[in-house]
Amino acid sequence: MKTSRATSSRRRRLPVDAVRFGVNYLTGVYGGDRLPPPAPAALLIGITSKCNLRCDFCFHAGTDIPTGSRRPKGSMTEERFTSIIDQARGWCTHIHFGLFGEPTLHPRFLDFVRIAVDAQLTVAVFTNGTLLDAECARELVEIGPASVSFSMEGYTPEEYNRLRVGSRWEVVINNLRGLVAAKRAAGRRCPVIVARGIALDALAGQRRAHADFYRAMGVDHVMWMPPANWSGSLRGPQGSVPISAPPARTQRCTFPSLQLGIDWDGTAVPCCADFNAKNALGNVDVTPLRDIWNSEELAALRRSLATCNRDQIDATTGCAGCSALSQPALSFKKTVQLARMAIGEFGSQFADG
Repeated sequence: MKTSRATSSRRRRLPVDAVRFGVNYLTGVYGGDRLPPPAPAALLIGITSKCNLRCDFCFHAGTDIPTGSRRPKGSMTEERFTSIIDQARGWCTHIHFGLFGEPTLHPRFLDFVRIAVDAQLTVAVFTNGTLLDAECARELVEIGPASVSFSMEGYTPEEYNRLRVGSRWEVVINNLRGLVAAKRAAGRRCPVIVARGIALDALAGQRRAHADFYRAMGVDHVMWMPPANWSGSLRGPQGSVPISAPPARTQRCTFPSLQLGIDWDGTAVPCCADFNAKNALGNVDVTPLRDIWNSEELAALRRSLATCNRDQIDATTGCAGCSALSQPALSFKKTVQLARMAIGEFGSQFADG
């Protein structure tokens, strides 16, 4: 296959970008409040906050949040998006599409992915897969994001349809097969195709069969994500996710040292769980991304979380009920899983040609 000038340029940038990603990730995990990384390991861009599903464990279906207290939903303008990408260029290596909504709902979704890829950024797409039909899959593969992750619970129609309310198993599984076929037809190693599931207790005994099913289909990785109560904003049980008592020991949350989220209206948030922006860090239309990342507001948030004191965290951030505080910041299994994803993204992005 002929190597394009853009692909050659990305391949030459691999060592530099890989080192920068590693520095940002490791300092985010181990430095925390003492040595924050020079840039986020990833920018999470919510090009839309709308979703076409009402999954029973998600805040979009949360029944204990009064409608009037929710942030308004909308879609990002091209001007705002290109400004974010211009600021990310040469600073942050990873861009994730998918913050609080379904990115494929945005009418300019493919155009926005192309803009980010053309800016030499490593792009990951997170989708429920309902709208990623054969035509969209072919174009997405041609554009060349590093990875595409489908949210898939269970490996039977009954399990999936019960949990992914508003979706249909046969539609999404055909779309997933279509993406695998498009990648193979193009003869490319990217995007890395991932099936991501919520690690629900009810499905614990089926995870090996779940993983085998998707790998046999041609999926590159199968990942299990812990259930979340969205920074503690969902106080009551959400469908398949019960709200358990907080553990005796609070874990240090590393999200604000690893990622920076930008919602559709430009509001910056410290993590992927703060859907109601209770810890808003300003707006990118007014304050540059680097200034937000290095702001005293975000530094104070990191310091508060580093205390692992729930009373102090609750008083300063309102995050004391967040499920992230119940999960170890780093484990061997999690390290290996994240390393495989990072290496897979970089390897696939730079191997074509």
